[in-house]
Amino acid sequence: MEETFQSACDQNSTTCHQYQWSSREPAVNVYTPGGEFLAHTDSQSLTILVALTSPLEDGGTAFWSQDSRGHRVEGPSLVLRPPVGTALLFGGCVTHAGMPTSAGIRSVLVASFS
Repeated sequence: MEETFQSACDQNSTTCHQYQWSSREPAVNVYTPGGEFLAHTDSQSLTILVALTSPLEDGGTAFWSQDSRGHRVEGPSLVLRPPVGTALLFGGCVTHAGMPTSAGIRSVLVASFS
């Protein structure tokens, strides 16, 4: 079941914008050793990831550029391991993945919506 919420209304307007969350989100993804989230795009307009744990030596969020040959052919164009509390915002058409971790626990708040 997808949930919706309404933004604050403009005082000069009689309508509010509707937003729709991706199913099972917002959520917290927890990566244990060997854990990963395979490369994909989101079905929503915008994704927000917030790092809830300190960056590890490996793991992180990987991104592929639009002009890459694809995640099945080449590695990511960029891997980010942001500090705790840092938010990453990107469009739903961007290919991304949760890279595997070898040790430690990585937690990320994820919310995708249109």
